[in-house]
Amino acid sequence: MKDMAVVGVLREHGLRPTQQRIAIYRYLLEHPVHPTAEVIFRELKPTLPSCSLMTVYNALDALAEAGLVRVVTVEAGVQHFDATVGDHGHFRCKTCSHIYDFPLTPENVSVPTLSGFQIQAQDLYCTGICPTCASAQ
Repeated sequence: MKDMAVVGVLREHGLRPTQQRIAIYRYLLEHPVHPTAEVIFRELKPTLPSCSLMTVYNALDALAEAGLVRVVTVEAGVQHFDATVGDHGHFRCKTCSHIYDFPLTPENVSVPTLSGFQIQAQDLYCTGICPTCASAQ
């Protein structure tokens, strides 16, 4: 996605399009690998030398609050970030640590009826061994 398109999306969601927010959001759109803030910081540091890790965290918080980024917590104490914000599940391989997306459908997930509750998002996380790692064993 071009910078001008990212600027438009940020503005549509009420965010000021700073150089850091543009770069971070574009990185997430172009690298759907569920990176951590530290990975994003390390990857963007050569092109944004004045950007700090705290700036990356603040930008990710703003993007998440605006609904542009989803926080994925498939392992204790570690936040990963995903620009795919629609309902979907995540599978984390215990061997290679890769995180995979999968669709949430009525066939693979059952949401209980909760009288009086308004469900705004669904999160389903699975862990196990991915096919690539399983075939290597």
